[in-house]
Amino acid sequence: MPIKYQLVENKLTTDPNDYFALVKPIESLDLAAISQRMVDAGSTVTEADIAAVFTDFVKQLKIAISEGYRVNIGDVANLYPSISGVFHGADDGYDPARHTIQLNANPSTGIISYLREHAHAVKEQAVKPLPVLLGYVDLGTGETNTLITSNNIGTINGSRLKYNPEEADEGVYLIPIDGTPEQKVETVQKNKPSQLVFLTPELTQELYYLEVRTRVSGGKDLRVGRLDKPLQVTPTP
Repeated sequence: MPIKYQLVENKLTTDPNDYFALVKPIESLDLAAISQRMVDAGSTVTEADIAAVFTDFVKQLKIAISEGYRVNIGDVANLYPSISGVFHGADDGYDPARHTIQLNANPSTGIISYLREHAHAVKEQAVKPLPVLLGYVDLGTGETNTLITSNNIGTINGSRLKYNPEEADEGVYLIPIDGTPEQKVETVQKNKPSQLVFLTPELTQELYYLEVRTRVSGGKDLRVGRLDKPLQVTPTP
């Protein structure tokens, strides 16, 4: 099974073509999963016995490191304790308020060599984060995801909704399904990542799609999120 990765723009450099690889783990494996893989590979030891050995191994590993030992885990890694923090002179001592015991880990050359020799990588298309519209609440009717009322308060709940009002192409838009010109919401009372509260304009068509357009997390590309179903304009009494 290959190592899957995506290319992500490196925003720490000025080169717009500078990207780095972000590895996507398939999932996390715990000791029980490793035990099962050992059994599946033909081990003559039962899964329960393997799990018991792992449990004792981890226990003794913790004790040894806490006693100051450097533990070499076969051909996997070296684990050893260290202390972080500043000591004020040669006569200063360890103070839990100023110093912290840390765990350091160095992978072995053997596992690095195995990884480079046997692993291969496959590129996946990166999924661009979009504004997500989970629901629209129409204050005029109290309805959710069905009706929208002209010149009334509307609320969008979701994620990645916040936009920059200084950018002309960002904001909340209403797009008639019949192809007539779209309308941009001009009055917004709340502009937050999880919620937008605004005043709807005068709506002259029957059905509208609701969109939020923004540059997510200060990115360069305009991203568009749309409510799944069109909203029907509340009939005028």
